Amino acid sequence: MKKGFNILLCRAISDMISSYMGQI
Repeated sequence: MKKGFNILLCRAISDMISSYMGQI
């Protein structure tokens, strides 16, 4: 459960980073 949540969190963070990089 916790491991799956960690993976979900990592994916959400990397998605936010890539969209943030795309704005620059």
